[in-house]
Amino acid sequence: MEDALKRLDRLTLDEARMAAAQTLKLAHSIDSQVKVVDDKVTGVDIKLKGVDDKVTGVEIKMKDVDDKVDTILGGMLSALRTQMNHSDCAYTARWKGYQSNRR
Repeated sequence: MEDALKRLDRLTLDEARMAAAQTLKLAHSIDSQVKVVDDKVTGVDIKLKGVDDKVTGVEIKMKDVDDKVDTILGGMLSALRTQMNHSDCAYTARWKGYQSNRR
């Protein structure tokens, strides 16, 4: 009976060691898979940084274009105002001439 208990104790201990070994193997497997995912996330992060840099470059170029359009439109409005002032002066002069001829 004592031999049977010792044998059972040894089997239980062997079974516990096997379970621990399987748990350790599983833990290593999970660890390596987490490292693979971590590497992929790092790769995505690097690519995202590249996209962010490109978007910033586009924003800068858009600001430059916007400034140039503002400059062009400002010049066109200034020229239009000048032209309208000259037209108003010519119209006023014609109107005054017309009125003085009527008298």
